Amino acid sequence: MKKYKIYIRKSLKKDIVHSVLLVLFIFLFLVGSSFHNYIVNIFLFLLYFAELTYIITHMNSN
Repeated sequence: MKKYKIYIRKSLKKDIVHSVLLVLFIFLFLVGSSFHNYIVNIFLFLLYFAELTYIITHMNSN
């Protein structure tokens, strides 16, 4: 019986990781906004903005 392996390119793995991080930061920002902790919300928004900037700037570099 043959075993099949799925090969994922390294650049695709990085894209998947950054997309998951972007969704995670959005989710944490929305959950954190319900607790009215402004310092954490500002930090999460900056992380989200940095991740979004990274994705936009590295989108066409592959």
